[in-house]
Amino acid sequence: MNDVSVTELRQNLAHYVARVQAGETVRIVVHGQIVGRIEPERNSKAAARKRLAQLRKTAHLGDLISPIDTEWNATKGILVQRPRRKRA
Repeated sequence: MNDVSVTELRQNLAHYVARVQAGETVRIVVHGQIVGRIEPERNSKAAARKRLAQLRKTAHLGDLISPIDTEWNATKGILVQRPRRKRA
């Protein structure tokens, strides 16, 4: 990541645009404070697919499914055991 002042950015805009096109992020600084950022355009659909592919490697289906015999009581903020039904 590259920090650049507004003056430097104005004087060398084509140079910094080329760096962004190459994949770099440029942070714009005014009096030592970061006020903006120029980033390469991202394909959000491709980025989401890539992130999901990474998550698939570590996620377990059991992490997402609660037990069948429990229920979330939102008013109390607790899990409540459901009575089991007898099969006929």
